[in-house]
Amino acid sequence: MILFDINPGWLGYISHSPYLNLWRSAEGDRDCILLPEGWRGPPKNLNLTAIVTDSCMRADWPKEAIKVRLWDDIHQYSYAHHLGACTAQASYDMALSAYRFSALPTDLLHLDETKRDAMVIFPHSVPDDPPLPQREDAAGTFVLGSGGGARAYPFLHAVKAIGLPGITWVSHPGYGNKMAEDQAKWFPTLSQFRVGIVGLGWGRGGYVLAKYLEYPYAGLLLLAERPSERDCEVLGVRDGENCFLFDWPKDKDRFTTILSESLQDPFPFSEIAAAGQQLALSRHRASLRLGYLKRLIAYYQEHRCVPSVEKQVELFQA
Repeated sequence: MILFDINPGWLGYISHSPYLNLWRSAEGDRDCILLPEGWRGPPKNLNLTAIVTDSCMRADWPKEAIKVRLWDDIHQYSYAHHLGACTAQASYDMALSAYRFSALPTDLLHLDETKRDAMVIFPHSVPDDPPLPQREDAAGTFVLGSGGGARAYPFLHAVKAIGLPGITWVSHPGYGNKMAEDQAKWFPTLSQFRVGIVGLGWGRGGYVLAKYLEYPYAGLLLLAERPSERDCEVLGVRDGENCFLFDWPKDKDRFTTILSESLQDPFPFSEIAAAGQQLALSRHRASLRLGYLKRLIAYYQEHRCVPSVEKQVELFQA
């Protein structure tokens, strides 16, 4: 049995968070039990194989259970030494991260090779629910902006500076009560557009945002900054096949050409958008990610160690 002990704050206002996707997938799974909000301790007389959490270790967790840390927020690198939870240290056996292959900026806490090797590939996911159909009048390009600016999101900042027409820029709602309302409209909003643009966090070599999967899931043609080779391999994104990927600023002219052509006549690009949506549904649904998590736990239970990167890719693609 796998116990999910996830901060209910994520469940309350981030309706498309990787935590909530996984939580919802685990709800109806007979091998999983969800720790309800307000539950003060672990269930009694329950044989727990593993505990999955995004929080700090609880003193009442069974010592024999495999401890699995969800690590999907890049900002937590900066105070990882306070939490003692970013890698397989004394408190945790595995740390699952969507940012396994990211090059971290110099102002954040860097991980040495031993700690980085203890991290496990765990990409973002999309809901198991069927995507909403695109509206018949869907048109234009969608970009969710960020307060991070040029330093944190240089690709988006550079695209905005060009001043290309046909792009709808939406400000990030921030974190608070308004976010619940805005995130509930996330996929209905995306259904109104044909193209989605996203860049890496912290630029070249940086981390892949959930929008690399959410935009294709919603049926949008993905125009994105090129991730690392390993991330492309794991995610399955292929330039010109299921999305368009760009090295910035080298590919600036190619980017503007493809964007302009896709806005003028989206139908020649519809096969690529459909392939992107198929990729999201066939490789990145939350229930598939839950199956991967079970395989990771089973491997650790048998070998008592974190699988190698090559083994992680094998387990991910199984």
